[in-house]
Amino acid sequence: MSFAMDDISAIKDLQQPLIKDLKVTATDKKSNSDSNISKTEMESEKLVLSNNIDKKIKSRQDKDLQLQHEKNILETTKSGLDKIKGSYEKIIELAKEAKKKETSAEEKESIKSQVDEEVKTIKQTVEETSFNDEKPLKKENVIPEKMSVETKKDSQETIVQSEKILQRIQERQKQISEREEKIIKEVSSTIELESIVETIDYALTEDGSFEKAKEEFQEAWNGEVWEKGFKLTLLYNTGNEARQTACEMLKEYIESLNPKFKIEVQGVQWPTYLDAYRSGQLPAFIIGWLADYPDPHNFVFTYFHSKGVYGTTQGQAFLDFARENLDSLVEKAIAETDEAERQKLYEEIQTIAYEDALGITLYQPLEIYPMRDWVKGWEFNPMRSGEVNWEGVYKEE
Repeated sequence: MSFAMDDISAIKDLQQPLIKDLKVTATDKKSNSDSNISKTEMESEKLVLSNNIDKKIKSRQDKDLQLQHEKNILETTKSGLDKIKGSYEKIIELAKEAKKKETSAEEKESIKSQVDEEVKTIKQTVEETSFNDEKPLKKENVIPEKMSVETKKDSQETIVQSEKILQRIQERQKQISEREEKIIKEVSSTIELESIVETIDYALTEDGSFEKAKEEFQEAWNGEVWEKGFKLTLLYNTGNEARQTACEMLKEYIESLNPKFKIEVQGVQWPTYLDAYRSGQLPAFIIGWLADYPDPHNFVFTYFHSKGVYGTTQGQAFLDFARENLDSLVEKAIAETDEAERQKLYEEIQTIAYEDALGITLYQPLEIYPMRDWVKGWEFNPMRSGEVNWEGVYKEE
């Protein structure tokens, strides 16, 4: 059974999971002390788990405030460095002019005056660039030592010093850009985390779905699952907080139905995770998919066709079901040229997958890209989550 994310379905009604014929390993009957856990105790455990998830979200929200503050400081720093960079470029240009043999005394005096003015601008920029009383440029070591164009040697030293500072500025600006991208991803992951919580909460609690889930468990294997219970390990790839949270929530809700249901949540390294699911060792796994091309077939074939990337990893029962019920529909849908008919076919495929609980559609990531209003030419790529094409992006003067 797969817990799919980035699925083609954005219809909220299709987010409510049913649990049918879940493949589990039955365990021996528990002791009376296990089987007699009171409803109050179960609810208490559920409440603690819910609070833990709420605390995790609150912690991430607090962190996001810190990240946003950091991003504002970085943007302020970058803007100030841009201005200082322009001054140093002007100083280099002036110092090169001063080195020329034919430069007159009057011209040199004019050059000296302009250099002094640029140095003054640099110092003012360092002092005046601030955000919430913080003056980040004071930490950047960009104020020059003595700058002179009195002699050719002085001019050369001024050029060398300016070029070194310019190099530091460029390296710092690169670091800032890289950090800003990481901040954007971290903030987006919090939004993704909240989306998971909302989706799974809705899926398992809306319109009495807890009772419906209980009914399905009670029917599975002619009641043996409910009577004997089961143990199941949910894996996620270490470092993926979104998948970890989804696993923890599934554990919370499923275990709350019956004290005999035992779910272990375990994180493993990504290579181990891939090897395990590809070889069919996982009874349940969370996986996602990024579009290769903008068409629902790219998702439907991947998840639901017997020869799809994930279809081949879900065991013989899934393969038999897909060959009998889905393969022909998937192939018919990609061959259909009428858009309205194609939509009907894809809706039919999703309905079958939902009603027979081939997987649980968890969430779709939501990304936010904050930027100044003078950033122009930026285009969002709906196919490639997290990837940004900076070609054509420019700053409006």
